[in-house]
Amino acid sequence: MYKPKVCLWCISSINSADFVERFKEEFDIVSIAIDIQDAKFKYDYTYTIKIPKLFNLKIFRILYSILFILPRMIYLFSKYDKIVDCHIIHYLFEPFTIPIFIVNPKKSILYFTYGSDYRYPSLKYVFKKVLNNKVNLVFSGSRIVKKELELLYGTESSKIDTTLTFGCDTDIFRRFPLNYRNKLRQKYHISNDLFTLFYPRKLTRLYNHHLVLESISFLKNNVREKIKLILINYGDQNYFSELIKLAEKLGIKDNVIIFENRLSKKEMAEIYNISDVTLSIPTNDGIGRSNVEAVLCGSVLLLNKNILNYKILFRDGKYCKYVEPTPQAISAELEDLILRLDELKIESERIRIARFVDWERNKKRIANKIREIIQIQKCGGKNGRG
Repeated sequence: MYKPKVCLWCISSINSADFVERFKEEFDIVSIAIDIQDAKFKYDYTYTIKIPKLFNLKIFRILYSILFILPRMIYLFSKYDKIVDCHIIHYLFEPFTIPIFIVNPKKSILYFTYGSDYRYPSLKYVFKKVLNNKVNLVFSGSRIVKKELELLYGTESSKIDTTLTFGCDTDIFRRFPLNYRNKLRQKYHISNDLFTLFYPRKLTRLYNHHLVLESISFLKNNVREKIKLILINYGDQNYFSELIKLAEKLGIKDNVIIFENRLSKKEMAEIYNISDVTLSIPTNDGIGRSNVEAVLCGSVLLLNKNILNYKILFRDGKYCKYVEPTPQAISAELEDLILRLDELKIESERIRIARFVDWERNKKRIANKIREIIQIQKCGGKNGRG
């Protein structure tokens, strides 16, 4: 069977690496990744273009991108547009939008949304032009994101697909037996009498980790001394420094456990399994892969009630509680969860969510859509800009 050749343009991350691994049997994939080195993630992409860590200041990153990144990206877009059957974009930001705008690729472009890329583009005019005039199909992942794109950019409804764009490996992300969970707590030096919180999201201000730290400081003393919050140190290192200083200022440094490196899927599953509650209190978000993984592993979610995408899948009172994104509200909800956590662990809900993220079904639909766009391109149809 002929395998279409596609070029994946992405940020070096577990999501893009997962895409390559899951679709490499379906497509011949060339992968070109922008590696922001503080992401602490490594994968063997075809090309990896690094932005050195010393360029954390925005102005230096802009200058470095103009002088070194953009010329190379323009060259690569021109080169691979002559070779591949289509381009797939994971995270549509300036290192991709500007070359697309300049090169005007002849091959079809499919875009998988991430959230912050379309909500906060640095060059909104260029983003809109590329989205509406260059991109052939958008995989939005949800009907809420589809509506956002229509409202923000006037994107045609017909070019936005709402198929869920991620899946979870249920062989890894699953509820472990109690005796094994107890062994894992020993492994990570967390005693059984502690109430464990996990905030697995990237350290950026978007995800409001500081609100969670502040919420811990509002807990009653006898509750606070039993709380452990697990964070992973990847993302914005300036924000990480702020969080450390905040924890010290609030007197809760001993309540925080920090993993200094990105965790493997197996390690993530272990942490979910020993976490009583997994939090996600961002300003904006999609459904959230980590939220799904947490529930599959038996961890109850505490979610920002204002994120509409969450309500597509997660139901209040069933492996999930919604909360106002304020320290006081989060604190009050945590104290309530400690008392009645088991009431929320409804097994039928966990099974329902596992079925919703059935990756094989979603993968097949995505692959068929990609092939369809490629075929339209080859036949000179309008969606292929042929």
